[in-house]
Amino acid sequence: MNPLAKWFLIGGGALTLGGPSLGVLGTVIGMMGSFDTLGKAGVADPEALASNIGISLMSTAGGLILGGIGIVILAAGVIILISTKQSPSPPPIIEK
Repeated sequence: MNPLAKWFLIGGGALTLGGPSLGVLGTVIGMMGSFDTLGKAGVADPEALASNIGISLMSTAGGLILGGIGIVILAAGVIILISTKQSPSPPPIIEK
């Protein structure tokens, strides 16, 4: 296997799986902060609530962006792998 293709496949796969996972983790943490703020202050402090919701939205967007970049890198690795793969030579012709 081409070493460049191998690194593209590993890196692309890691970003494709890891990016959205980190985005979901950030979303959960941001929403926990939102509900904590809502439970302590009620709707009396909308700025703090909006800040935590903003963290959730930014982490979700960041995870989706990383996942998209990972898909592009993964596709590039597949293209490199296919383009550098050597086709087998045809069998020799045996004359009788």
